[in-house]
Amino acid sequence: MKKVFGLLALSALLVLGQKKPEVGGGHIPAKGPAPVKHAQPAPKEGAQAHYNEKDGHPNAPHVDAKGDKWVGHDTGKADPRYHMDHPWAHGHFTGGFGKGHVWRLAGGGPSRFWFNNFYWDVSAVDLALAAAGYGIATRS
Repeated sequence: MKKVFGLLALSALLVLGQKKPEVGGGHIPAKGPAPVKHAQPAPKEGAQAHYNEKDGHPNAPHVDAKGDKWVGHDTGKADPRYHMDHPWAHGHFTGGFGKGHVWRLAGGGPSRFWFNNFYWDVSAVDLALAAAGYGIATRS
């Protein structure tokens, strides 16, 4: 009995002693990013955007788990790089949004990937992020 109790106490200490990562680690923020009031200009054609606001943070849009701070989501909804002439040409996404909808990618690569019979591709603007391993994994 003492051994079982000792193992349980040791397990509890190990779990409690783990440091939560500042970025990633499955953290889902309480809310989406705030509306952008003063949009940051999009990087010039061919220029690399920089998102790592702290040492050890990725150079990609991310959520800083400490304080639910969204990093790199500040170009606003009028960003011309993401403009689509016919955004609903193939219908609306009806799979659901929000904290209760966590999707697992089933396969593919940046040019086409899917989950639950919804098919997507990575925007040409974000292909460099996908190739670097942020977001969509490329095929090997």
